[in-house]
Amino acid sequence: MEIFNTPDSSNIKRIGHDGKVLVVDFKNGDSWEYDAPKSIFEEMKKAKSVGSFLHSRVKGKFAARKRD
Repeated sequence: MEIFNTPDSSNIKRIGHDGKVLVVDFKNGDSWEYDAPKSIFEEMKKAKSVGSFLHSRVKGKFAARKRD
């Protein structure tokens, strides 16, 4: 899985993509996966705000599951 750390984000610890799903690990310990293509992951890495990108381009647009 390709991992991208997001130290400047107040809420998101890191994001990753395994070729099938986008994984978002939050600083509160929660982890979610989204059925988003790798292109979304690549765009998210370049976003000025990873959190804003998640809310505007990912949430509600791709199936999501909370990870254990």
